[in-house]
Amino acid sequence: MTVNFRTLKRRALLLVGDDYAEDGGVLSGSSNSADLLKAAADAALDAVLPWCWKNETLALASGSYSYNTPSNLYRIEGVLDQNSGVFLPPTTLDPGRYFGYGKQEDNSWVNYPSGSITFSTELTDDGVVLYYAAFWNKPSDDNDLLEVPDYLLAPLSLYMASHLCLPKAFSAANIRQYGTRVDSGTPEDNPLMTMSNNFLKRFEIEMNRLPMMSKGIR
Repeated sequence: MTVNFRTLKRRALLLVGDDYAEDGGVLSGSSNSADLLKAAADAALDAVLPWCWKNETLALASGSYSYNTPSNLYRIEGVLDQNSGVFLPPTTLDPGRYFGYGKQEDNSWVNYPSGSITFSTELTDDGVVLYYAAFWNKPSDDNDLLEVPDYLLAPLSLYMASHLCLPKAFSAANIRQYGTRVDSGTPEDNPLMTMSNNFLKRFEIEMNRLPMMSKGIR
Protein backbone atom coordinates (compact mmCIF):
# COMPACT_ATOMS: atom_id res chain seq x y z
CA MET A 1 0.00 0.00 0.00
CA THR A 2 1.27 3.49 -0.83
CA VAL A 3 -0.81 5.22 1.84
CA ASN A 4 0.86 6.31 5.05
CA PHE A 5 -0.48 6.32 8.60
CA ARG A 6 -1.20 10.05 8.48
CA THR A 7 -3.60 9.59 5.55
CA LEU A 8 -5.48 6.83 7.36
CA LYS A 9 -5.85 9.00 10.46
CA ARG A 10 -7.18 11.87 8.35
CA ARG A 11 -9.81 9.59 6.80
CA ALA A 12 -11.00 8.43 10.22
CA LEU A 13 -11.15 11.98 11.60
CA LEU A 14 -13.21 13.09 8.60
CA LEU A 15 -15.76 10.36 9.30
CA VAL A 16 -16.31 11.51 12.89
CA GLY A 17 -16.32 15.20 11.91
CA ASP A 18 -13.21 16.11 13.89
CA ASP A 19 -10.74 18.84 12.90
CA TYR A 20 -7.06 18.11 12.42
CA ALA A 21 -4.45 19.23 14.93
CA GLU A 22 -0.66 19.00 14.91
CA ASP A 23 1.53 18.40 17.95
CA GLY A 24 5.23 18.05 17.24
CA GLY A 25 4.52 16.88 13.72
CA VAL A 26 2.09 14.17 14.92
CA LEU A 27 -1.44 14.36 13.54
CA SER A 28 -4.33 14.17 15.98
CA GLY A 29 -7.87 15.48 16.17
CA SER A 30 -9.24 18.39 18.12
CA SER A 31 -11.12 15.92 20.33
CA ASN A 32 -9.31 12.69 19.45
CA SER A 33 -5.76 12.26 20.70
CA ALA A 34 -2.89 10.74 18.76
CA ASP A 35 -2.84 7.86 21.27
CA LEU A 36 -6.52 7.11 20.63
CA LEU A 37 -5.96 7.22 16.87
CA LYS A 38 -3.03 4.82 17.25
CA ALA A 39 -5.14 2.42 19.34
CA ALA A 40 -7.98 2.64 16.80
CA ALA A 41 -5.64 1.89 13.90
CA ASP A 42 -4.08 -1.09 15.70
CA ALA A 43 -7.53 -2.50 16.44
CA ALA A 44 -8.64 -1.97 12.83
CA LEU A 45 -5.59 -3.77 11.40
CA ASP A 46 -6.43 -6.78 13.56
CA ALA A 47 -10.15 -6.58 12.77
CA VAL A 48 -9.59 -7.19 9.03
CA LEU A 49 -7.62 -10.41 9.57
CA PRO A 50 -10.55 -12.85 9.17
CA TRP A 51 -10.99 -11.43 5.64
CA CYS A 52 -7.53 -10.22 4.65
CA TRP A 53 -4.23 -11.26 6.17
CA LYS A 54 -0.51 -11.00 5.40
CA ASN A 55 0.99 -14.07 3.69
CA GLU A 56 4.34 -15.20 5.12
CA THR A 57 6.64 -18.24 4.98
CA LEU A 58 9.32 -19.57 7.31
CA ALA A 59 11.80 -22.39 6.73
CA LEU A 60 12.27 -24.82 9.64
CA ALA A 61 15.48 -26.85 9.61
CA SER A 62 15.76 -30.56 10.37
CA GLY A 63 16.78 -32.04 13.71
CA SER A 64 13.91 -31.36 16.10
CA TYR A 65 10.29 -32.15 16.95
CA SER A 66 9.24 -28.72 18.20
CA TYR A 67 9.89 -25.20 16.93
CA ASN A 68 8.91 -21.71 18.02
CA THR A 69 6.43 -20.05 15.68
CA PRO A 70 6.88 -16.44 14.52
CA SER A 71 5.60 -13.73 16.85
CA ASN A 72 3.41 -12.33 14.05
CA LEU A 73 1.68 -15.65 13.35
CA TYR A 74 -2.11 -15.39 13.09
CA ARG A 75 -2.93 -18.81 11.65
CA ILE A 76 -0.97 -21.68 10.07
CA GLU A 77 -2.08 -22.29 6.47
CA GLY A 78 0.12 -25.26 5.57
CA VAL A 79 3.39 -27.07 6.28
CA LEU A 80 5.36 -28.22 3.22
CA ASP A 81 7.78 -31.14 3.56
CA GLN A 82 10.78 -30.03 1.49
CA ASN A 83 11.95 -33.60 0.91
CA SER A 84 8.72 -35.13 -0.46
CA GLY A 85 7.07 -31.95 -1.73
CA VAL A 86 3.90 -32.89 0.17
CA PHE A 87 1.94 -30.68 2.55
CA LEU A 88 1.90 -32.45 5.91
CA PRO A 89 -1.50 -32.97 7.53
CA PRO A 90 -2.37 -31.35 10.85
CA THR A 91 -3.40 -33.66 13.65
CA THR A 92 -6.28 -33.20 16.05
CA LEU A 93 -6.32 -33.71 19.80
CA ASP A 94 -8.83 -36.58 19.71
CA PRO A 95 -8.91 -39.37 22.32
CA GLY A 96 -7.57 -42.64 20.88
CA ARG A 97 -5.91 -40.94 17.93
CA TYR A 98 -2.21 -41.59 17.37
CA PHE A 99 0.07 -38.61 16.93
CA GLY A 100 1.93 -39.91 13.89
CA TYR A 101 3.42 -43.38 13.48
CA GLY A 102 7.14 -42.75 13.90
CA LYS A 103 7.87 -42.56 10.16
CA GLN A 104 8.82 -39.43 8.23
CA GLU A 105 6.25 -40.15 5.51
CA ASP A 106 3.52 -40.24 8.18
CA ASN A 107 4.62 -37.04 9.86
CA SER A 108 1.98 -34.61 11.10
CA TRP A 109 1.91 -31.44 13.14
CA VAL A 110 -0.07 -29.56 15.75
CA ASN A 111 0.01 -25.85 16.62
CA TYR A 112 0.46 -26.59 20.32
CA PRO A 113 1.41 -25.32 22.86
CA SER A 114 0.95 -21.62 22.20
CA GLY A 115 3.83 -20.06 20.33
CA SER A 116 5.11 -23.34 18.90
CA ILE A 117 4.52 -26.07 16.32
CA THR A 118 5.14 -29.70 17.26
CA PHE A 119 5.71 -32.59 14.83
CA SER A 120 4.98 -36.27 15.45
CA THR A 121 8.31 -37.22 13.88
CA GLU A 122 11.64 -35.41 14.02
CA LEU A 123 12.25 -33.38 10.87
CA THR A 124 14.97 -34.76 8.63
CA ASP A 125 16.76 -33.86 5.40
CA ASP A 126 15.64 -30.44 4.13
CA GLY A 127 13.10 -29.67 6.86
CA VAL A 128 9.81 -27.96 6.10
CA VAL A 129 8.44 -24.58 5.05
CA LEU A 130 5.76 -23.06 7.22
CA TYR A 131 3.08 -21.17 5.28
CA TYR A 132 1.14 -18.89 7.57
CA ALA A 133 -1.22 -15.97 7.80
CA ALA A 134 0.43 -13.11 9.69
CA PHE A 135 -0.69 -10.01 11.54
CA TRP A 136 -0.18 -6.74 9.69
CA ASN A 137 2.62 -4.57 11.05
CA LYS A 138 1.30 -1.70 13.18
CA PRO A 139 2.47 1.80 12.12
CA SER A 140 4.10 3.94 14.78
CA ASP A 141 5.14 7.03 12.82
CA ASP A 142 2.78 9.18 10.73
CA ASN A 143 5.00 8.64 7.68
CA ASP A 144 5.02 4.83 8.00
CA LEU A 145 3.51 3.19 4.92
CA LEU A 146 0.70 0.72 5.53
CA GLU A 147 1.24 -2.86 4.39
CA VAL A 148 -2.41 -3.62 3.64
CA PRO A 149 -3.89 -3.48 0.10
CA ASP A 150 -5.30 -0.14 -1.04
CA TYR A 151 -8.86 -1.46 -1.04
CA LEU A 152 -8.75 -1.77 2.77
CA LEU A 153 -8.42 1.97 3.33
CA ALA A 154 -12.18 2.55 3.50
CA PRO A 155 -12.94 -0.40 5.85
CA LEU A 156 -10.01 0.52 8.10
CA SER A 157 -11.26 4.12 8.32
CA LEU A 158 -14.76 2.93 9.25
CA TYR A 159 -13.50 0.65 12.00
CA MET A 160 -11.33 3.44 13.37
CA ALA A 161 -14.31 5.81 13.36
CA SER A 162 -16.30 3.27 15.38
CA HIS A 163 -13.43 3.03 17.85
CA LEU A 164 -13.11 6.81 18.15
CA CYS A 165 -16.77 7.10 19.18
CA LEU A 166 -16.40 4.74 22.15
CA PRO A 167 -14.81 7.03 24.81
CA LYS A 168 -17.47 9.71 24.31
CA ALA A 169 -20.21 7.06 24.20
CA PHE A 170 -19.10 5.61 27.52
CA SER A 171 -18.90 9.09 29.07
CA ALA A 172 -22.40 9.88 27.82
CA ALA A 173 -23.70 6.60 29.26
CA ASN A 174 -22.32 7.46 32.70
CA ILE A 175 -23.97 10.90 32.64
CA ARG A 176 -27.35 9.74 31.30
CA GLN A 177 -27.83 7.15 34.03
CA TYR A 178 -28.87 10.05 36.26
CA GLY A 179 -31.42 11.45 33.79
CA THR A 180 -35.03 11.39 35.00
CA ARG A 181 -36.93 13.43 32.41
CA VAL A 182 -38.99 11.30 30.07
CA ASP A 183 -38.38 13.58 27.07
CA SER A 184 -34.62 13.20 27.54
CA GLY A 185 -34.85 9.52 26.63
CA THR A 186 -34.04 6.42 28.60
CA PRO A 187 -30.56 5.85 30.04
CA GLU A 188 -30.02 3.26 27.29
CA ASP A 189 -30.50 5.88 24.57
CA ASN A 190 -26.98 6.79 23.50
CA PRO A 191 -26.58 8.39 20.05
CA LEU A 192 -22.79 8.09 20.18
CA MET A 193 -22.94 4.37 20.85
CA THR A 194 -25.46 4.01 18.04
CA MET A 195 -23.08 5.90 15.75
CA SER A 196 -20.21 3.62 16.79
CA ASN A 197 -22.30 0.52 16.06
CA ASN A 198 -23.37 1.93 12.69
CA PHE A 199 -19.74 2.53 11.70
CA LEU A 200 -18.98 -1.06 12.74
CA LYS A 201 -21.87 -2.42 10.66
CA ARG A 202 -20.68 -0.42 7.67
CA PHE A 203 -17.18 -1.82 8.20
CA GLU A 204 -18.56 -5.38 8.08
CA ILE A 205 -20.58 -4.61 4.94
CA GLU A 206 -17.48 -3.24 3.19
CA MET A 207 -15.38 -6.25 4.21
CA ASN A 208 -18.02 -8.75 3.07
CA ARG A 209 -18.12 -7.07 -0.36
CA LEU A 210 -14.46 -7.93 -0.91
CA PRO A 211 -13.29 -11.27 -2.36
CA MET A 212 -12.27 -13.69 0.38
CA MET A 213 -8.62 -14.68 0.38
CA SER A 214 -7.96 -18.40 -0.11
CA LYS A 215 -7.25 -20.25 3.12
CA GLY A 216 -4.94 -23.24 3.37
CA ILE A 217 -6.60 -26.63 2.90
CA ARG A 218 -6.79 -28.55 6.16
